[in-house]
Amino acid sequence: MRELLELLEHDGRRSIKELATMLGRSEYEIEEQMKKLEKEKIILGYNTMIDWEKYGDDSVSAMIEVNVTPQREFGFDAIAERIYRFDEVKTVYLMSGSFDLLVIIEGKSLKNVADFVARRLSTIEGVTSTRSHFMLKPYKKMVLSLMIKKPTIDWWYHMIDWNKNLATTVQHTKQSGIRRFFDIASTMEDVISLGIGEPDFVTPWTIRESCIYGLERGYTAYTSNKGLYELRHAITHMYERDFQVKYNPNNEVLITVGVSEAVDLAMRAILNPNDEILIPEPCYVSYAACATLVGAKAIAVPTKSENEFKVTPEDLEKHITPKQSIINRLS
Repeated sequence: MRELLELLEHDGRRSIKELATMLGRSEYEIEEQMKKLEKEKIILGYNTMIDWEKYGDDSVSAMIEVNVTPQREFGFDAIAERIYRFDEVKTVYLMSGSFDLLVIIEGKSLKNVADFVARRLSTIEGVTSTRSHFMLKPYKKMVLSLMIKKPTIDWWYHMIDWNKNLATTVQHTKQSGIRRFFDIASTMEDVISLGIGEPDFVTPWTIRESCIYGLERGYTAYTSNKGLYELRHAITHMYERDFQVKYNPNNEVLITVGVSEAVDLAMRAILNPNDEILIPEPCYVSYAACATLVGAKAIAVPTKSENEFKVTPEDLEKHITPKQSIINRLS
């Protein structure tokens, strides 16, 4: 919801269709959210000004004076770019005078801001010193318009009905009911969504800090297509230790960014157009879609509660046909 408010604050003339496209949500969801925000007087007008305090944002703002060592060939730009990529950073100015950069940041509390400065801002390579000034009370606050340079083809992009230009297989791919339920639940308050297996806690700080450290040190190069060898080796060790199953990390393990990507790659590797694949149901939402996108046909194999939703040989035999090429290749 905050992302929607920020987009409207920057340009209150954006259409519901444009907002839905930018946020990756349906027009219905955006329209309902805007009605709710208007009813609660969080959206006060369409110049657009947001009453962030009424919205419940008790954030703390601070101006940070930052001294840095300019980098050869890049000057202050490279360090400034690294600083403004933090979500907490709202504005970065190059200054004249006794310090180099003025950084305006927002946090949930004084401690949150102090931790950000001490642990993330001050530790950036090239930052030599910082000095913090917390904003206690605003007497006058100007609403600044954020000027975003749009590409020259922006008008042309919005004139095209992209849904009609999608591939036939994509047009015929059904939207996941669970994903739809998840999107609806995300617009409601005091609702616990059981639609997606997502933890109810954020990623531990030690992991996030390690990622930040890696980015700040420039560990951003491509790895092997298979993934880091150390990670593949650790995975094979875990499987041998926990399940007594041995895999070769050199040619039997492939790292992907998620389950959907792994399923997609596997189906692309083994399925031909018009093949059939048996999918037990209920199941993970991406199985049928991944099969459809490679030109195969997903055949549902219903499972039953009396069998604890396990697939039985009898269930499989009922659905086996000559088009299931994997079975034919193995027979």
